[in-house]
Amino acid sequence: MSGSNAAAIRRRVTNVLNNQRVTNVSSPTPPTLLPPPVQTRTTPPVHTGKTLQNIISTLETRISVIESSISDNVQLSNSTTPTITDIVEEFSMRFEMFASELVEMKDSIIKLQTYTMDVNKMLLEERIHILSDINPNTQTDTDLDSDVENASNHTLVDVCNLDEVDVNKEDDN
Repeated sequence: MSGSNAAAIRRRVTNVLNNQRVTNVSSPTPPTLLPPPVQTRTTPPVHTGKTLQNIISTLETRISVIESSISDNVQLSNSTTPTITDIVEEFSMRFEMFASELVEMKDSIIKLQTYTMDVNKMLLEERIHILSDINPNTQTDTDLDSDVENASNHTLVDVCNLDEVDVNKEDDN
């Protein structure tokens, strides 16, 4: 589009210059006392010798080309702008993708928790098995009670005897 604009500007400048030349040729300029302006490097004017009908037809074709390119650009820009339904569909698709990712993450966490629980159960069963293998000759409750009573009686007697023995030892000293 900028190329079309640049071409149109060049044509306008050329047309303005050509119009100025035509007016300068038809009206004589009075002599001036000012020094002539410094000329920059420009190309000498070239008279094409076209008739008015040729110039008008050339301008008409150029204008029609420019108008058609502008209308094509407008149609392209209108077709690329998203509509509301396109935007809603895009949001819907992204929401569905996000929801499926959450479901997958939830399933992974549940699998990890199940695995951890299985490992803990296996370790507990192994510990129970090892502890049961260490003491295979377990005593009954009645045997344990009698052992506790014997130990407590024996301990009390020993404590009493120890006190008497200690007292007797002090007297000897």
